[in-house]
Amino acid sequence: MGCCRVILFLVLIIFGVEGQIQLCQNTDNLACKCETLAGLIDISSLGKKDGIQYKSMEATVYPSSYKFSYNPCYPFNDLKCTSAASCQEGDTDSFNLGTQASAKWSMCDEDPNKNCISYTAKQDNVDRTTIVVLTCNPSGETTFSVDGEFPGSNPPQYIYRLTSKCACPNGCGGGGGSGSGGLSTGSILCITFSVLVVVYLAGGIAFNFTRRGASGKEAIPNVELWMDFPALVKDGTVFFINLFRRGGGGYSTME
Repeated sequence: MGCCRVILFLVLIIFGVEGQIQLCQNTDNLACKCETLAGLIDISSLGKKDGIQYKSMEATVYPSSYKFSYNPCYPFNDLKCTSAASCQEGDTDSFNLGTQASAKWSMCDEDPNKNCISYTAKQDNVDRTTIVVLTCNPSGETTFSVDGEFPGSNPPQYIYRLTSKCACPNGCGGGGGSGSGGLSTGSILCITFSVLVVVYLAGGIAFNFTRRGASGKEAIPNVELWMDFPALVKDGTVFFINLFRRGGGGYSTME
């Protein structure tokens, strides 16, 4: 029974990944693209090659006198912000909040099922980071908003939110990810696992009924294990999330 518990616990951890098959698998941290188990996320169509897509936006969650600009994928120059992805603008000054070259995809801290892109830059001996939270919306329009500077973050962190079908695997661009043209790896794993569970239960019930004379719930193989299933699901989920969570103050992403 102990062995069965360990196996099922590990299976639950593995299939926790299925709920996160849209998470980035990049090793080279491309500014525009992210390879996932479900396909390619390509946000290149959301940026401007010769300008700024989202210019002088106001912070809506943590208001300030500053305005914020963001351009996905392509660098821009504006005041003191050079080769920038994100810029903070005041009446008399401006600050580079992250360069395109520093773009890094990772799991979002606030929601492990979402991807985040972080950008960093150093100006006046101060490191600043912009974190863009991506939300997949297959059928809706693209929206962008600025939360503002995350309270108490040191060094300063700035939170943006970008919702688009382009944040979905194969939603925009080439869509040439590993999941195109058929079932994703995660879907295949789920189907295979479901079939194995059905065969296991059916075969176990038949064996217990015909060979052991068991009936009712006693005919179910390892019935005690299945009664503990909800608790194991919870344990597996908590374990998986904590595995990727990292400490530290302020808003952070999980790599």
